[in-house]
Amino acid sequence: MKTKAKKGRGRPSKYQPRYCKEIVTFFNVNPYKIIKGIKIANDLKFLSAFARKVGVCHETLHEWDKVHPDFSVAYKKAKELQERNLVTCGLHGLYQQPFAIFTAKNICGWRDKKEVEHIGKDKDIIVIYPPAYKKTQQEEQKEGDGNKTETIPGRVPVVS
Repeated sequence: MKTKAKKGRGRPSKYQPRYCKEIVTFFNVNPYKIIKGIKIANDLKFLSAFARKVGVCHETLHEWDKVHPDFSVAYKKAKELQERNLVTCGLHGLYQQPFAIFTAKNICGWRDKKEVEHIGKDKDIIVIYPPAYKKTQQEEQKEGDGNKTETIPGRVPVVS
């Protein structure tokens, strides 16, 4: 009795190696144009727009990023170009500030630094840093031992 070879399950991938070059080209646009001496922001490119262009959803691009090493490199370059365009237009005042901040937080992963102060029972103020907070090199050099502590006059140092 012959055994049948197992066939792959699911729909075949729409991935094509040419998408590596296409995604970088799609995002590699000038951030703005100058018309009659006035800077005008070009449309900000989004991954969802590229996904529509190649006939997939944006989650598929994330999957290709995980599965195809060449596409992963191109995907990261595209994200860097997207961030460059957003920051350039934001610094030139071509986007409204709330839009630039909101967009940077959502598509670039930017976050605000947050300090939480808590007043203890002895009226001492305790400063707590969230785990994602990364101190600058200068702050780390001040500490020396590598712990996340901060001593503020009149405040209790906290080690996290």
